Formats: sequence, structure tokens, C-alpha cells
Amino acid sequence: MSPVRFVVPGNWGALTGRDMSNLWTEADTLGDALRWLTSEFPAVADRILTAEGTIPRYAAVALNDERVSAAEGIDIPLTGQQPHEVCVLSAFMGG
Repeated sequence: MSPVRFVVPGNWGALTGRDMSNLWTEADTLGDALRWLTSEFPAVADRILTAEGTIPRYAAVALNDERVSAAEGIDIPLTGQQPHEVCVLSAFMGG
């Protein structure tokens, strides 16, 4: 397992009623880390993963500053003891 630090939108704290500024877990894959995040914060789960367990088309996920594509999927291995950073952003919509 590798340490994982999450960076999420600041307004998610208002949605969850919890401080989300310093989130850490340990995981074997990106998917494991994202599933942990959805289980800890169900109020924002649909912004992180779809019911099928994929990244929603309107969201962006980056692993260590590299955007994760839908084609790659989320079962990317996390290795080493160096912390991995996972950034989750919801797309801005509207006009």
C-alpha cells in the first residue's frame, strides 16, 4: 500500500459538513483510493465515480499531476512509499 493525499474542491466541505482540506489514505490502486473517498464522503460520491465505478465524464482526476483518461481506467497501481497525489475536480458547467 502507498500513501495517497487528495486535493478536492474547497466547496465540497460544505456539501459533506466535514473538513476536506487534509485527506489521506493508503491504497494499492487509484481505484481503491477513489472508492475509499466515496465511502468516507457519500455526499460527493457521484462527483467522484459513477455507479459503474468509472470517472464521470464531467469530472477530471489527476494522479501525480497527470490527468487520468477514461481509457486508462482507475485500476492504476500505486507503488512505493512516496506519497501519491490525487486531484479530483468537477467540471464547471453553464454559460
